Amino acid sequence: ADFFFVPDYRACHLHLAPNKLHKGLTRIEGDDFHSKIIRNHHEKYRQPARAEELFKELVGSLEHFDRRKGMDHIFVFSDQGFIVNFTHTFPSWRDHISHSIFATTEAFTPGCGQSCFSPWKDFVIPGHLDLDRMQAIHNFSKPTHSRSLLFNFHGRLPINHDYYENVTVRKAITQFSEIPDVSVGGFIEEYFEVMGDSHFCLIPEGTSSWTNHLYESFFAGCIPLILSDKFVLPFQELIDWPSLSIRWPQ
Repeated sequence: ADFFFVPDYRACHLHLAPNKLHKGLTRIEGDDFHSKIIRNHHEKYRQPARAEELFKELVGSLEHFDRRKGMDHIFVFSDQGFIVNFTHTFPSWRDHISHSIFATTEAFTPGCGQSCFSPWKDFVIPGHLDLDRMQAIHNFSKPTHSRSLLFNFHGRLPINHDYYENVTVRKAITQFSEIPDVSVGGFIEEYFEVMGDSHFCLIPEGTSSWTNHLYESFFAGCIPLILSDKFVLPFQELIDWPSLSIRWPQ
């Protein structure tokens, strides 16, 4: 083989570990429409105290890793890749997989710097959406002439999540919440319906440059209006992004 993909999903095993209330650590009151607990997560999660030890064991078990010092091995990273996956869980990663290829949802990881993404070997991939979520969103997608809302955004904001207190662009868009034919605010049960009834979907920067709101907009049929200056879009050599989205300085 020319390349070896390592199917290790640290964020799933560590970041969404169950706590004493048997809820995912990212699930907070008022956030129930966005976050879902992984099925049987209590059987799948890893003890954070053994995170680095377990990853070293994983690398050591890769039969062909030493052949090229890991240069032909691909590791995948999710939301805030190195912050969630490595900075806190595998701090010695540079000693073990710095030559490997990283497939990540973002090219600019807060608090990690340029060493977390090398354009000559790493590449950006879309965020994950569950199949049932894609289908549910698509079911509410209306024809253009039937849409009644100009634009929408619903999700995490400084008013409902402490992590977003310093995210200025999300604070700024709350000013549109009182405008007619616009729907902006926190989590709502009819979120899919609102997206499918909007001409534009706002895609603001979150706690990092990327956000899954972009990929949700595809299935809702709304035009994504990207408000994230450092969002490096995936597959730019294949997708004509200017023809299907709008970028506006945040």
